Amino acid sequence: MHKWYDREGNNSDVVISSRVRLARNTTEYPFSVKITPEEGENLVDRVLECISDSEYAADMEIKRMNGIGDNQRHLLYEQQSINRYMAGRKDGAAAISHDGGLSIMVNSEDHIRIQAMKAGMDMEACLKSANIYDDFLEEHFSYAFSEKYGYHTTFPTNVGTGMRAAYMLHLPVLANTKKLQLLAGELGRFGVRMTACFGDGMNGMGDIFQIANQRTLGQTEEDIIHNLDSVVKQIIRQERELRKNFVDSGRIKAEDEAYKSYGVLKYSRCLSLKNAMVLLSEIRLGLCSGTIRFKDADDFSVYAMMLAIQPRTLQYNTAREKSMSVEEVDVARAKYIRDNLPELEE
Repeated sequence: MHKWYDREGNNSDVVISSRVRLARNTTEYPFSVKITPEEGENLVDRVLECISDSEYAADMEIKRMNGIGDNQRHLLYEQQSINRYMAGRKDGAAAISHDGGLSIMVNSEDHIRIQAMKAGMDMEACLKSANIYDDFLEEHFSYAFSEKYGYHTTFPTNVGTGMRAAYMLHLPVLANTKKLQLLAGELGRFGVRMTACFGDGMNGMGDIFQIANQRTLGQTEEDIIHNLDSVVKQIIRQERELRKNFVDSGRIKAEDEAYKSYGVLKYSRCLSLKNAMVLLSEIRLGLCSGTIRFKDADDFSVYAMMLAIQPRTLQYNTAREKSMSVEEVDVARAKYIRDNLPELEE
């Protein structure tokens, strides 16, 4: 089955994905900082039993963290099906849809975290999908909720709706100007934060950035989405204008950069993650700008390749029992790209 990131959606030239995450806790167990291993195990069993006995079971795959290896846990994190916190522990579990677009994490930072992802810009569809599972679980568990503060969460910043909405954007031209740092600094005034998706803070790889709401209290879910959409639409407009100017001011140079990046990717025998992400970002820009084209590659996704070349994903997919050295991972990365990068259109 195709994964959500193999597809395209609204404004996919800039917007890679939309994501909604709902944080929920029950009144039946202490919060994560105080829950005992026995209570955590009981919570996991009850939630998974609920899902397994429901009409949703056929669409979900259950992953108990204590039943899978370290590499697979980190692969699930690199594929964005679980968060970093869960990847580092063994007393939680996740129910993940076959396309990876929906995951229910149990005994993570909160008792239950429901995450829905879609390709392109479609936050309302994400919220609708997350709410289906939220309503279902609320029929079986008593959520910690008050009229004054909304949903009670482990982190005070999530109190209220308990919702984090985030867009993932590819901003290769903005990232090469001073405007991006200025823009990131301004977003706080709108209750929005920008961070690099592959890295820390604003120092990331692949020119991919997450734009997410910071406030959840005193706003409705619709307010959060409307505010975030308004900000992201402005960023999309700026990136598209800069891309157009980049190509119009020197098409030969723009084509040359894309073709050089393709050549390095297609024939390298050893590639670091940073170099590969930079080159793939330039390929994606070239494809979206029309300066480079692939033959018979309607189902090819540059972003899917970015995920596939992450270290733990490579390690897991090569079925190596022992940990691979940095050089071995770099060699495996280069081979994967050579084998899966489509041929150029003449």
